[in-house]
Amino acid sequence: GLGTRSHALLKQAAEHDEFDLVLTYLDYNPVERSAETVIESASSLGKAVYNGSPLSIGLLSGGDPRLETPHPEVANRVQRAGRVYDIAAANGVPMLALTMGFPLRNPGISCTLTGAGSVAELNATLAACAIEVPERVWEQVDRVGL
Repeated sequence: GLGTRSHALLKQAAEHDEFDLVLTYLDYNPVERSAETVIESASSLGKAVYNGSPLSIGLLSGGDPRLETPHPEVANRVQRAGRVYDIAAANGVPMLALTMGFPLRNPGISCTLTGAGSVAELNATLAACAIEVPERVWEQVDRVGL
C-alpha cells in the first residue's frame, strides 16, 4: 500500500497492480473532502482505502474548534469546523459522533484510523461510532460550504 498526501500519487498507486490499498491523510472528514475522488477511484478498482486522521489532528475531536489553537496543517479549516460544531450542538449530536460517523457513511472506505492516544480516547471514539446521526443532520453538514 501507499500512504501520502499527494492525491495524484494515490490514484496512480491504486491503478497499479502491485498496490492493494491506499491511505489518505487529513483529507476526508466533515470539513475537508478533497480525498473523495481518491476514495471513489481506488474503491472502484477494488483497492482498500484507509482514511487517516478523520479528527483533523484534533480539530474535530469534540470541543469548539474556534477556541483551540489548531495545528498549522489544519488552521485553514477552523471556520468550517466551527460551522459543523454549531450544527452538531444545535442538533444535540456529539461532535465526535458526527466526525466519526462521516467516514462510516462512505462505502468506499475500508478502514478509518484515528490515532487514539489513550484507552480513554479509544473508548470515547468507539462509543461515538455507535451513535446514530439523524439524516437531517447529515444534510446540514453536507451543505457546509467546502
